[in-house]
Parts: sequence; structure tokens; C-alpha cells
Amino acid sequence: LPHLPPTMATFGAAAPDPNPNKDILVSDPPNDGISSIAFSPAALAPKNFLVAGTWDNEVRCWEIQASGQTTAVGMIKHDGPVLAVAWSQDGQAIFSGGCDKTAKMWR
Repeated sequence: LPHLPPTMATFGAAAPDPNPNKDILVSDPPNDGISSIAFSPAALAPKNFLVAGTWDNEVRCWEIQASGQTTAVGMIKHDGPVLAVAWSQDGQAIFSGGCDKTAKMWR
């Protein structure tokens, strides 16, 4: 058989799954890259939250449902890109640090 281009060699074969990990996109995503993420601590169980620091100067928080779907629950801004985010151990505060030379606490 002659060498066939990959598209011809897979003719009739099932297309690869474009989402093999079954990823779910967050609602109201950031407009730029994410530099840091942190999931909420066990102290907040059974609720589960995700917080992300972004290059567009934002710290965003989403609640994650058991289904994996998300709901945006809040956002704060820095005056420069956010480089790090973290939760307090009791889950009552979120900390962020950015290129604006500030660290912020969000309750």
C-alpha cells in the first residue's frame, strides 16, 4: 500500500474525543491568562470553591457544584497582574499578591 496522509488513513475511524478528560469550563472566565489557582480548604466542606489570580489584575472565585458546573461568586482587582492566591486554613479569607507590590485579604 502506498503511504496515505493521516486523514486518509483514518477514513471511517471514529474521530478522537476533543475533551477526553471531560473538562468543564468555568462560568464567567477571565479575559487573560491564569497565574495561580487554589481550591477551598476542607473546612468549607461540603461546599467547594476555586479561586484564581489572573494576568488581567483580577482575583476571581467560583463555587463548584457536585456536577462540576461552576457559579461565579465574586471578584476583586489589583493594580497589576496577580501572581499568587491562597486560602486561609479555616476558609474564611482569600489572600492574593500581585505585581502592584500589594498583598490583599478578601473576606
